[in-house]
Amino acid sequence: MIIGRDPAQPAPDASDEDIPEPILPTVASPIPGLADAGRSARRRRPAARVLVFWAALIMGVGSIGYLLVSARSGVQPAATADTSGSPRTGPSSPPAPASSRATTAPAVATSQRALSPARASAIGFAGRPGDNSDMARLAIDRNATTAWRTDWYTTARFGNLQTGTGLLLDMGRPVTITTAQVTLGRTPGADIELRAGNVPALADLRTVARATNAGGVVRLRPAGPVRGRYLLIWFTVLPPDPAGTFQASVSSIQLAGRS
Repeated sequence: MIIGRDPAQPAPDASDEDIPEPILPTVASPIPGLADAGRSARRRRPAARVLVFWAALIMGVGSIGYLLVSARSGVQPAATADTSGSPRTGPSSPPAPASSRATTAPAVATSQRALSPARASAIGFAGRPGDNSDMARLAIDRNATTAWRTDWYTTARFGNLQTGTGLLLDMGRPVTITTAQVTLGRTPGADIELRAGNVPALADLRTVARATNAGGVVRLRPAGPVRGRYLLIWFTVLPPDPAGTFQASVSSIQLAGRS
């Protein structure tokens, strides 16, 4: 029973009573431009991803190209150092074989050897016949008991008949002479010259060595190697002989040089 309400009035329906309206959460109004910025950022993300992809691709291609160029040109990675302080390098190419390395071969000097004359003959002064030319071969027969001898003269200077006489050696071809060893008689007193050239004439054979007051084994050594086909042992003064006259002999000739 409700006090104060007219019983003749119908009871109010429960739906007619005031029901408080629900409180809805308040949504803040968007910040001006924020939504547009978000949409722009979403639109830029695909483009940025494309740029990153291409950048990574270009860097990868560049790295591969650098490695290929380095491998072809022989460029090695720079050395690095480990914690122990010793250098550590990347892989290096194997050393080139010895055959591919430029080397300079040492110069080999041509060794000297004994040279033998092909023939011997006697030659005189101013076109005159030489002394005992038929015996000239005995000076090169390698027999120490045989010898070529000049004629005998009354004086050491050929009795004033001529200025010299000699023994001409034909080598058969041009050779280089460095030393001539001539074995004379034991008595000293001979003055001799070693002459050389390519024409068997006294005027064309130049003097390359000489000895004075010679006897026994005489070594005639030119100042430098001498090239020529003909050699001349030329006497300008004769030694004395046991008979009281003057006469020279040659029992052996040894030549050294190069062909």
